[in-house]
Amino acid sequence: MLFTAFNAIIRSIGVSLSAILAVLPNSPFTWDLSAVDNSLLQIFVWIIPIQGMITTVSVWVGSVAIYYSIRTVLRWAKVVGS
Repeated sequence: MLFTAFNAIIRSIGVSLSAILAVLPNSPFTWDLSAVDNSLLQIFVWIIPIQGMITTVSVWVGSVAIYYSIRTVLRWAKVVGS
């Protein structure tokens, strides 16, 4: 009896989440760039180097994440003081 009720609650949560996710688009990052003039987009990318900025930020975030993870492990091991 208890397992049946618990399974019904889990099933209703699953159905609710499926209904909510069915309304959302497949990807929130799809843009229609066909309306933008390609030469204008090339000039913009030449002025602001987006690829280099993304690479730099990715390396920085990775370095900070590695630093904090190592620091957390060392604090757990009581190697580094608070």
